Amino acid sequence: MLTHWVSLIGYLTIFLAMVGIIFQHPLGLEGYWAWFPATCLLLGIVMIFVGVIARGFERVEKAIIDKRL
Repeated sequence: MLTHWVSLIGYLTIFLAMVGIIFQHPLGLEGYWAWFPATCLLLGIVMIFVGVIARGFERVEKAIIDKRL
């Protein structure tokens, strides 16, 4: 269940990045804030990959436990 939340947070972070990229100039994101959308995008992609990999480990673990029983 935790892996689903990690992936969901990743998707929401990517959405935040897209909003930041679209409204970067109207919001006046300059200086360090100019890196905010790109950082959100990278963080979102990483979180989605972590969620997918963790979900794969959960499936393998469940298959191993089911075969032992």
